[in-house]
This record gives sequence, C-alpha cells and structure tokens, in this order.
Amino acid sequence: MEFKDKLRNLRTEAGLSQEALADAVHVSRSAIAKYENGGGKPSEETLKLIADYFKVDISYLNDDEEIKKTKRPIVGFIITLVCGVIFVIATVIASIFYNQMKLSVSFSDSLKAMAFLIIIIVSLIFVGITSIAGYLLMTIKTGKKKLIPTLVSTIPLVVTLIIGITGIVTTKIQYEDYKTFTVEKWMNAYNNHDYRGLLIYSFLDKYDISGYSLQETKDLLSTPDQANEITLETYPPQYGGVIYIYDLGYYKDYMDPTTFEITFNQYNHVVSYEVVPH
Repeated sequence: MEFKDKLRNLRTEAGLSQEALADAVHVSRSAIAKYENGGGKPSEETLKLIADYFKVDISYLNDDEEIKKTKRPIVGFIITLVCGVIFVIATVIASIFYNQMKLSVSFSDSLKAMAFLIIIIVSLIFVGITSIAGYLLMTIKTGKKKLIPTLVSTIPLVVTLIIGITGIVTTKIQYEDYKTFTVEKWMNAYNNHDYRGLLIYSFLDKYDISGYSLQETKDLLSTPDQANEITLETYPPQYGGVIYIYDLGYYKDYMDPTTFEITFNQYNHVVSYEVVPH
C-alpha cells in the first residue's frame, strides 16, 4: 500500500476532514489533498507529526515497496554471511577428506573419495552462487558497494575452483605414480614409510615372492629396516631362518603404524609374507 492510501485511511477512520488534519499537523489543507492524491510526500518533520498524531510508527507511513527495499540489504547481508560460514566449514571438511584420500590407494576407495570430494565441490559452487545472489540483493537496490560482502561472495567460487582443479590434478598424478610398483620408487621411499605403504598395494598385485631366496628379496626390496633371526628350539639352538621387516607408516585405513614382514626358513627362502598392523 502506498503512503497516499495509508494517509487517507487513517484520516477517514479517525473521522477527520482534510482541513482538520491540516490544522493538527500545521500544514495547509491543499497540502493534505496533494499528499492523498499522490502528488508528493511530506517532509520528515511533517511525517513525524502525522505519525505521532495517529499514534503509528513512522515506518508504517512508508510505501510497502520502500519497506521491502529497506529490508533487502539486511536479508542480503544475512545470506552472504551464512554462505560464508558454510563455505569455511565445507572447505575445512573438504581439505580433511582430501588429505585422507591421498592415503587411499585402492581403486575403489579412490573412486569413493573422489565422488565425495566432487559432491563437496559442487555444494561449494552452489554456496558461492547463493552468496553472490545475496550480495546482489544487498547492493543493486541501494547502489552501495561493500567490500566484505564482495569478498564473501566471490571468494567461495574462486577457492572452490582452486580446490577442485588442484585436487583432481594432484590426485590423478599421485594415483598414477604409486599404482605401479618399481624398484626405483621403493628405493627412493626408504625414508618415507607412508609412501612405501602406498606402493605395497601395487607390489602385492605384481609379485608373488613365495620361494624367493633371501638375496633375490633383498635385490627387489633392498635392505630391511629390521632383520630378526629365528632360533629353533633345539639343543643346542639352531638357526631357523630370519624375518625381514619393512616399515610402511600408516598403511591403508590402519590407525597404527604397520610393517611388511617376510619370513625366511633355515634355507633362506621365503615361506610367508604379510602386512602386519601394530
């Protein structure tokens, strides 16, 4: 409803003539007639006198469209602020999950991780678009440009694209790197047990070292981190073989460090090997 209609309704409901209202708010009768015909609006001082006279809030006398315009910046700011908070939380979750994904080396686990990360990225894009909508709602009608809403609105899209692109590219490079075992990669991972834990997957897929001699195993996997001799319970005690132990860091989903252990018999041939959590 427009101001002219609200003024006319208030006056007629109070049983006042235009002249009586004009006297009450100290303007001419023609001024009241002009206001009610939509020919203009009173000054702030006269508007306050009218509001006080009819005992209404001065904001009630504004046009409904103007009230909406007043609310738009507030609504827009709330939208951008909420979207900013959601973006920060989602980015933290995405970063944590991405770090976990880097330690997942099975193809099925990688696909699941990638699918979840893509869902997060798409969600962040929608958050960014909604944030921009809030920013436009706040600024288009008022014409005011605000730095913080601008940053809150644009940063989600920019950072989301960076996370998405770098995450996909990095994951692809890493997966291609450790999905194929080579002796060189294993040797280079001597001091990087987590990386060696990734390589063990493709090693187990590629090799069956049952029956390998001790020297063949050492040529393939280098000197172990530990070599524990096995003693047979005889009298006198006799040599019964050796256990080679290679540290794998935090292998797969194990919360504790793991090792790759190879057991040789007294003839120095492999009789068993397995990944062992500790």
